[in-house]
Amino acid sequence: MNREYRAQDQVCLTGIRVDGIHGLYEFEKEAPQPFIVDLKLTADISAAAAEDDLDNSIDYSKVEELVVSFIRDESCNLIERIAENLARRLFEQFGVLEAAQIRLHKPQAPLPAGSTPSVILNRHRTDFTACRAWIGLGSNIGDREAHLNAAVSAVGALPETEIATVSQWIETAPVGSAGGLFLNGAIEISTRLKPEQLMDALLEIESTLGRTREEFHSPRT
Repeated sequence: MNREYRAQDQVCLTGIRVDGIHGLYEFEKEAPQPFIVDLKLTADISAAAAEDDLDNSIDYSKVEELVVSFIRDESCNLIERIAENLARRLFEQFGVLEAAQIRLHKPQAPLPAGSTPSVILNRHRTDFTACRAWIGLGSNIGDREAHLNAAVSAVGALPETEIATVSQWIETAPVGSAGGLFLNGAIEISTRLKPEQLMDALLEIESTLGRTREEFHSPRT
């Protein structure tokens, strides 16, 4: 059996029904309402089939237990958020899991025509794997070291992000711009943010710390 075929193996659970307190409206937060979960969990279960050993597969009783406890004990506004967080929990608990499809139904949603909304969420293990990123920093206005230290703290406070390494600060002459000497350095981070999310967050940090862009290579905090 080749690897491409194994990637299509799935353990499926349908119709997991559990009550939970989730919803945008205040009345939805006052009492539990039913949610129904269907799962398609992709994993290589060839060893379980060959050896008849549950340790080489996904224990669906434990999956059901995880789903029930999560929906019963957590509280979210959106079913999209429930599905996303549930996927994260599944990948954390089941190392053999490669991909997951979660369909979440909300049969008592307050819709005027009485329809039942649902979301279908598809996630792969790599969606929850932290990546390494390296960020250059530099300042040549005001208290340069304070600006850089504040930037490092702000990056470390980003969601799902940790500072791995901070370089020494090195003083260098400006290149192609006026202004005083730069204090430069770099940081290495571990983050689950997507590249676009990380860039947006870094630009926001720059703005908060007074960075302006009147011209290319202009002096900066």
